[in-house]
Amino acid sequence: MNSIDVDKTLEHYRNSLLEHLYYASKFLTECQAVEPWIEKGLVYGSVAPWKLGLWMGLYEDFHDTLEAIWTWSIYTYISRDSIFYRNIEKALEYIEKNSHRYLVKENPGYQYDAAHILHTQCALKFIGTELSKEIVEKAIELLRTYLDNIDSLAKRAYFDPFWIIACLAQYAKTFNRFDLLEYTEKFLLKALSILGDEYFTSIALEPKETSLGSHDFFSSNANRLLALYQVFKDRNIEELHRSILVKFKKVIPQGFVERHVDENAWNAHLATALAIAYRVTNDINFLRVYHDIMSKLYNRSKQYAIKRDERFPMYESWATYFYVQAHTALVLGIF
Repeated sequence: MNSIDVDKTLEHYRNSLLEHLYYASKFLTECQAVEPWIEKGLVYGSVAPWKLGLWMGLYEDFHDTLEAIWTWSIYTYISRDSIFYRNIEKALEYIEKNSHRYLVKENPGYQYDAAHILHTQCALKFIGTELSKEIVEKAIELLRTYLDNIDSLAKRAYFDPFWIIACLAQYAKTFNRFDLLEYTEKFLLKALSILGDEYFTSIALEPKETSLGSHDFFSSNANRLLALYQVFKDRNIEELHRSILVKFKKVIPQGFVERHVDENAWNAHLATALAIAYRVTNDINFLRVYHDIMSKLYNRSKQYAIKRDERFPMYESWATYFYVQAHTALVLGIF
């Protein structure tokens, strides 16, 4: 890819971002449990993994709702268009009323829900609203307790410590929580010391889930890159630049990576990390692989909605969020 191709590629993503955000946001409204499907009740305002319809029963999903709020908020911020604001309000009402059911250790995967509370709070700040302080502090408490007692840095998916660190650091910088920023830096420096040259490993050879009933939506290497970025981007940029160029660059694939399950979502998440790597380094190799992945996802999408993988029958809210986040990461540096 020569310089003229770089310019055209970047221009393409800049020019198509608002369209991507709009259609992704529109699809997410079709996944939300509101009128005409429901007018009140426990799940009112929640966002299901897929589009609601007469043949599908109502289905609530706490973190899918948070991911939809994130997407609607970024669209609202970029476009200055309030068309999805009522969807945000209804979704926030659901989160406020139901957080006590999800932000508890008895909830399998509470770590992912809690991390998304912080992630979504950062997006909400762009449009001048927020989740309650009590919910945010509960999420922070759960995450710190989990990380303080973690027995392996190799945990994946809902339990990945590096995605949690990325979300904690993002929140800490957005809301000037210096105690949390210090906490994330100490955790990450310790992880770097423990893992050494194994901090990044071959992305193409990352472990793969084989059961169709399981989830495999996170690239572990992508999360480790995103954690480095959020923690060090304002404090130790030279170390960040060196880590990306020397270590992360060695492990990136040639393009889209075939996976057994959640292939589209996994690759979209990897694209988010590649976008950030490119923004930090301007290294063309990151953009080349990013573009290969995003082109494949676009061809598999339906007005920017995507499935988790090509064997799954439905386009899904959470996979669509992963895809649009990869786009905002390149153009805006927002994820």
